[in-house]
Amino acid sequence: TTTSAREQQRTGDDARRRQRQRANLYVLLVALFVDLIGVAIIVPLLPYYAKNANLSPSRYGTLMTLYGGCQLVGGPLMGALSDARGRKTVLVLSMVAAGASYALLGVASSVWMLAASRVPVGLFKQSVTVAHSYIADTTAPHERTAWIGRVGVAVGCAFIVGPALGGY
Repeated sequence: TTTSAREQQRTGDDARRRQRQRANLYVLLVALFVDLIGVAIIVPLLPYYAKNANLSPSRYGTLMTLYGGCQLVGGPLMGALSDARGRKTVLVLSMVAAGASYALLGVASSVWMLAASRVPVGLFKQSVTVAHSYIADTTAPHERTAWIGRVGVAVGCAFIVGPALGGY
């Protein structure tokens, strides 16, 4: 009977742990959705900022390339940081940096400020990458594909809702 009681307790503990893990994953999806709504609000407005700053199409392209280059550099850096400091910490850092970048974009009055606003969001905006890592760390192999798919749904929905909220 003692072994049976231990097995029941272990089964109950495993069920509670899985339930808590599942709740954390849904919180992650909601956080990603909200985070990416911010991206989806900003991106369609960037050409208007460029036009108001009298940027030529080639300079606007350079501005967008600056962001892409920062993403390329920031991905491995934020990945290493998330390995060292934890996924949740880096997700929060990603969202705070994005918020600061968007605030700078909101007050940008020159081309240089516009460019400066794209660097931190490019370097630190790695929430989807870190979310994928968190899912890989916390889900069973047979559940992983479904959760990665849910991340794609959160991203897609954010890019549907965001431009509508931004008035695009």
